[in-house]
Amino acid sequence: MNKQLKKIVTIAGIGSLAFGLISCGSSGGSSGNNPTPPSPTSTHLQVGNLGAIPTNAEAAGAAYPLTLFNNTQNVIHVNKVKATGVDPRLQITSDSQLFDYSSCRDIPVNGSCNILVKASALRVNNIGDNGQYGISIDGTNDKGAAYHEDQVISYENFAKKNALGTYYNTSSATTTNVIDTTQMGVTIPVYFDKAYNNVKLVSPNLNGTLIGCGLVNADGTYNISARSSCSIMLNFRGGKVVTSDVQLLANYTAPVKAAKSSKSTQSVKSLTAASSSIVNFGFVNITQSVALMTTGIVTSSLPTDNTTTQTVTFVNNGMSGATGISLSLADTSNGYGPTALSSTQTIGSSTLAVTANTCGGNGTGTVAASQSCSVTFKMNGSSQFGTADLIMSYSTGVGTSTTNYNTYYYPVSALTGLSSSAAPSATEFINTSIGSQERSMIVTVTNTTPTQPITLANLASSQAILKTAGSPGIPSGMTVSANTCTSGLVLNSGTPTCSYTITFDPTDLTSGQINNLYGIISGTYVNQGTPYQVSTSLNIPYSVGEATDLTTNPTQIQLTTNSGQPVYIPISITNSNGLGSGTISNITFDWAAIGLNNVTTSSQSPSGCLTSLAYGNTCNVVFVYSPTNTESSNGYVNLPVSYSGGQFDVDDIPTTFEAISGNTNIQITNVIASDVNSPPVGHTGSGTSGSPYTFYNYGNSFSLQIEYTNTGSAVANNFMIDGSTLPSVTNGWTVETGTTTCGINGNSVNLAANASCVLELKAVNPNIANALTYSNSLTFNFPNATYQESGQTLVRNVWDYSGQSNVNVSANQILSPSYSIGNGVIESVTGVSYYVYPITLSNNANAGQTAAISVAIDPSALNTLATPAGVGTSNTTPPVSNYSTSLAGGASVNSLYLWVPANGSNLSSTNFNLNANWNYTGMTPYQSSASASTS
Repeated sequence: MNKQLKKIVTIAGIGSLAFGLISCGSSGGSSGNNPTPPSPTSTHLQVGNLGAIPTNAEAAGAAYPLTLFNNTQNVIHVNKVKATGVDPRLQITSDSQLFDYSSCRDIPVNGSCNILVKASALRVNNIGDNGQYGISIDGTNDKGAAYHEDQVISYENFAKKNALGTYYNTSSATTTNVIDTTQMGVTIPVYFDKAYNNVKLVSPNLNGTLIGCGLVNADGTYNISARSSCSIMLNFRGGKVVTSDVQLLANYTAPVKAAKSSKSTQSVKSLTAASSSIVNFGFVNITQSVALMTTGIVTSSLPTDNTTTQTVTFVNNGMSGATGISLSLADTSNGYGPTALSSTQTIGSSTLAVTANTCGGNGTGTVAASQSCSVTFKMNGSSQFGTADLIMSYSTGVGTSTTNYNTYYYPVSALTGLSSSAAPSATEFINTSIGSQERSMIVTVTNTTPTQPITLANLASSQAILKTAGSPGIPSGMTVSANTCTSGLVLNSGTPTCSYTITFDPTDLTSGQINNLYGIISGTYVNQGTPYQVSTSLNIPYSVGEATDLTTNPTQIQLTTNSGQPVYIPISITNSNGLGSGTISNITFDWAAIGLNNVTTSSQSPSGCLTSLAYGNTCNVVFVYSPTNTESSNGYVNLPVSYSGGQFDVDDIPTTFEAISGNTNIQITNVIASDVNSPPVGHTGSGTSGSPYTFYNYGNSFSLQIEYTNTGSAVANNFMIDGSTLPSVTNGWTVETGTTTCGINGNSVNLAANASCVLELKAVNPNIANALTYSNSLTFNFPNATYQESGQTLVRNVWDYSGQSNVNVSANQILSPSYSIGNGVIESVTGVSYYVYPITLSNNANAGQTAAISVAIDPSALNTLATPAGVGTSNTTPPVSNYSTSLAGGASVNSLYLWVPANGSNLSSTNFNLNANWNYTGMTPYQSSASASTS
């Protein structure tokens, strides 16, 4: 859904209209009695506004800039940024999970910086959530001046599909009140469910830029891929009325000037080629000093468990204090209110308890400019659903205004009484598709204590079993039938269960997985004359996509290279047969249909998988694009894929290709393995699959230097390695930033003809705790990279270095212990009888491992007499202490014996265990255990 403020169309009307607008986001506060409104102020440390952050799964890794502006003549040091009122369901343990302000420690004079607000932590049960939280910023300058700003961060999972495939919520961020000529900025995140080409930002009267939308085209437009997100950033200076109709235009081309008529002296209007608006919202800056209270314009969720709390943060984004604050509560779905907020309120069968309130109320609360206040509450109830609408009314300084925040509340499943189970499972409706086979599940409701009869509540209809927590509502095509959980049914020992069937034949697409649907059955039981309500709530997630037989990764193909230079493109194809089962056969890519006759299949794994691919299996294919002339698809076109055995006969993959007449050619020209340790690692091999680089991990490592060279005759601009394709730390590698000269992610380098750069990776065993006895493979593919020539971006997904696209590396263990104790025999020495046990002790790691591993055997646990037990190399003279030595790979102790006094009480049984402890500096010790027996 595209949520946006209406555009203010007349400057003259702004003064009177502004105070009726819903409030806008900025910074936060305090409250008190008998307030004196503060004087209008100019914000020295100005925090920008931020629209709702998308929490859709596909955008979970994104971060969005919240800009801080220094409008002073002194450097401002940001000392603390703190989150407030965070939903406890998010289970946040550190503010660093929510945002990163490391680049905002010091803000230069008249400069700015960005706090990166993260989406990854805004999830409940790994599902993107809706809600908001406060953020407070404290800073000082070198002259001792202190600054404090607050802001509200809202977030939303855009679940319902729309035709445009663009999703954003300005969340009132696009109304500002900057009365001086100081800097201000607004960021509006946008989630794209569809791919768009040649996207242009148009923002009259504002300095607008796109952030995180990928590489910019030569004409300043962007090609934005499906299921991605980026940010619209709007900057301006205040002190004047600013209005703008902000748009993102797809398929944009530069305006064309019409020729002037020689008979006319009038100016000629520009003629703009056809383009489509995919994002559109209004913006206004108000110059009269007012109070503008805001909170997140989203609907959050709250279980009525009497424990989980909801904190609603209100911030004053205006330049005057908000006074006369009153708070009220309404729930129109249950016919309640608005009623003045009190410490406890009863809404039908549920109760709401306020646990904290810094906003005041009853017309007495105040919040100063750039300050905040908050209300925290919890709810209790076992069966009722509803929406608690918290309403704030206040004086703006020249009139009155309101803002509000909605919380959808719902009952949790009863801990005892009723339970629900689904067959085949509650996740049966995930990954459905329009036009595919209808799916059904049978839900069984059980009285978990059948000796206590439960009478089921009245139902208006069987369909009323389905409930949703907020938007969207119950999906079309979902019905309830065969319901035996009828009104008034008593579940007891004789009839402990009932059931109903849910059938889903979807008609509407969803944007990802929807998780707000529940099957609810409630009832009552009586215990000692007191009635109790119980319910069971079964979560029924669902998702609906286009019907398909084949799923590809990536979902789009990008072929870009120089004419005459082949490029390799890997793609994975999974049989997701729309019939629900069955082998897909004879998969064919019709490259000629999109004008390409120069793409061949380099490899397929497993062999022959394009000919026959079983249901659920994946075929890994590498294509080779070998253009001999310049050519271009001019954006994405659909590549037909034909096959047999599925619900359909053809599919398609969005594909773009471009071959330019270029003179650059970047290749991997060398891979060098280097010892960077003391002692040296002593690696062997050449990095191929037949002869991998092999080293022994002594707690240190070795490095690989990968050399990229431009073997062409022209400069390769902006050469950049895709950091997301680098081998990760968990896979055993880190980037040596001090010696790496190639660009990674946003840090690109230009490579002249015959120039090179180096990527250095250091191998770090990810299982260092077990490295004594652990061996593993550190093999990785050469990472992807891009570079530009003549304004065109060339992509390298697969590299060919000496006939291979990867580097093969093995880390071998330095300890393979062998430790055993043989049968004991009686020996008598100087009047003392002993059991004497032969010990076998060796390190069977490959002899190429030269580091000596310390090993010690301590028999003191066997000491029960004055004569101690001992371990030594003699079988005739008893030792009196423990034993230690060092064993490198292939080394062993030839003669070793354990001596234990024969009449020790610990040998009353015929068996015992004794440990050998292995150690190497910097690694976790390893313990071997051996059993001894007497004879």
